[in-house]
Amino acid sequence: TGLYGRAILVFEGESLSRVQTFGPGDIAAIYQQGHSIDEQISLAHGLIFRLTANTIHIAIEDNDDEQFNSLGDTCLFMIIKMANDVTYRRLKQYVEFRRHGN
Repeated sequence: TGLYGRAILVFEGESLSRVQTFGPGDIAAIYQQGHSIDEQISLAHGLIFRLTANTIHIAIEDNDDEQFNSLGDTCLFMIIKMANDVTYRRLKQYVEFRRHGN
């Protein structure tokens, strides 16, 4: 557990494809590879907070962590960038603005 009480998932591989499109603060959805995205729901959503050439560190809510315990260490995953933190904050501010009518 780390990053404000969230579970930290570390995905690693010899060469992560398209890692250059991700950055700290991006919101990502995690899917089990091998199925069409249209046919499944994401295993978790999280915030990318660290990247290296071979790893992506994603902070998720603790309750999402249990879904990964049943999967093996050799399971393949797809990580899809949903938005970045700036986009999320702007959307949240707009919703609050509309909710309060200011």
